[in-house]
Amino acid sequence: MREHPSCLVVTGGELELAFARSFLERETFDLVIAVDGGLGYADALGLKPDWVVGDFDTVDEELLKKYCPAKIPARLSEEETMEGQSKEPLEEQVYESVDLFEQEETVGTVELEDGRVVFWEQHHPEKNETDTELARSRALELGCSRIVFLGATGGRLDHMIANIQMLSACLEQNVHAELVDAQNRLYLIQYQAEFEREKVWGKYISFFPYTDCVTGIHLAGFKYLLHGWDLKKGVESGLCLSNELAQDVAKIWIDKGVLVCVESKDRG
Repeated sequence: MREHPSCLVVTGGELELAFARSFLERETFDLVIAVDGGLGYADALGLKPDWVVGDFDTVDEELLKKYCPAKIPARLSEEETMEGQSKEPLEEQVYESVDLFEQEETVGTVELEDGRVVFWEQHHPEKNETDTELARSRALELGCSRIVFLGATGGRLDHMIANIQMLSACLEQNVHAELVDAQNRLYLIQYQAEFEREKVWGKYISFFPYTDCVTGIHLAGFKYLLHGWDLKKGVESGLCLSNELAQDVAKIWIDKGVLVCVESKDRG
């Protein structure tokens, strides 16, 4: 493994396998992490995960046995999870500390039939982080300089928003991280970025404030230009929506703040 490898994280959200196969024909990764139910996608795509991470509450049990040893702790049922907790209505339960949900993970290895060693990391279902956040943290700990998330945009909107929010930890460590699907590529921009016509995901490029305010936005090489513009959350959202490249190479500069960038194309 290289000192700063690229990492593919396959999550359990909705994923178009046809797109994923096409994407993987063009991209290679040094490390593959399967997140809970994403292990099913990884297996269907013929990927060989180096790590399997999650609470294992949505992954197929037979598939889990293939990648995790028999000694792995049994998954908790809802009744077992609730045992010992108050039977009062939910609105009357008050948690005084997030420490209640801080659980030690169980980490181990298993050797597959082909001789490969797979690391697995199981967490308690009641935890502060999402399974995808845990996989992101593992990728950062392993020194990855680029992380791509598959299956992190489709399905439930609450999960997708959480996945966008978790990108800040990657930005703080100067790690490029992006969520990709058949129509979109999403990532964060701080300071500056360059766009090449032959490499962008689709026709449209949109920018949204990630921090409360992004000041001094400059766009060059786009159809719609900006010079020192300030953008606040919830204000003039259409200003930076569905821009297009007017030249083969376009650039953006930001004086202060962080933007969400979405490269996208229409379904078809």
